[in-house]
Amino acid sequence: MFAVERTEDYRYKLVLEGESLGVYEEAQHAVDALCDGDVFQPTWRAIDFETLDVPRNLYDWRYEAD
Repeated sequence: MFAVERTEDYRYKLVLEGESLGVYEEAQHAVDALCDGDVFQPTWRAIDFETLDVPRNLYDWRYEAD
């Protein structure tokens, strides 16, 4: 599952099951990068951006508290 996490320096990290795919100034930028296929590929799994079904609008993402 993809997640956008806030970092200690108030930026946003896009992660896939614990692996960072990039760090961004705003959470929406992380989502846009994922939807555009402009993120690091995980070392253990290739992401097929053509079939990726992720909402571009950050507000459509599900919120989960730790």
